[in-house]
Amino acid sequence: MAYFLSEFDEKMQTHLESAAVFKGLSPVTQNDPVNSVGSVILAQIKTELQKCMYVSVLLGETSDVSCYSQLPTVIRYVNSNGAVCESFVRFSDVSKDRSAAAISDLVVKELKEFDCPNKLIAQTYGAAVMSGEFNGVQAKVKEDAPDAIFIHCYAHRLNLVLSQAASSIAKCNVFFSTLGGLSCFFTTSSKRMSLLDDVVKAKFPKLAPTRLSYSARLVETVQHNLKDLLQLFEHMWKLPKFLIRSQ
Repeated sequence: MAYFLSEFDEKMQTHLESAAVFKGLSPVTQNDPVNSVGSVILAQIKTELQKCMYVSVLLGETSDVSCYSQLPTVIRYVNSNGAVCESFVRFSDVSKDRSAAAISDLVVKELKEFDCPNKLIAQTYGAAVMSGEFNGVQAKVKEDAPDAIFIHCYAHRLNLVLSQAASSIAKCNVFFSTLGGLSCFFTTSSKRMSLLDDVVKAKFPKLAPTRLSYSARLVETVQHNLKDLLQLFEHMWKLPKFLIRSQ
């Protein structure tokens, strides 16, 4: 990050090039001011939430570059000036436990942290494990906040409509099945993955059908690396069959 910023800051660039003792590049040095700024922002959000009458919570799910499942939490409320605000609170690592019980406990814990568990009147999620009518997060959160009505994520609804519409077209089914098969084809073999890294120098996004961006990212990856992928398949066609089939 420091080197990236130095491209736009002459003083930073000079410091990184000339400093012999302290450059400020250690993770601790860089994370301390980031954490300090984060603490100040969260304190301000907490102050605003204490003044408002009602809040709603929005949860999504995504994976980071390390393929860990991250749960972003956003709280929506009306501030003292009558303006609608959406404040991002934090990312939470839910890789070890993505069950409805674990996520609902996380929601309740964060609402208590901001002193507004009794102010929750609405909640919205997307993935099936979160929005299940009986066992999902929304049902479990209602045990602590009975007035928290559930509204299904409209972006997820649109995704479901488009997916169902596309699935009725045979060519679309073949197209996305083929693309999805490419990811499985390479990830099930260390030798094929090595060839992919050497020739294409790119990886297919991790399979995650419930994430709205998965299909788009997959198509973009193939389109961007189409020439190299074709070259790779021609190369593999000429290799001994045991290399292609081996795990």
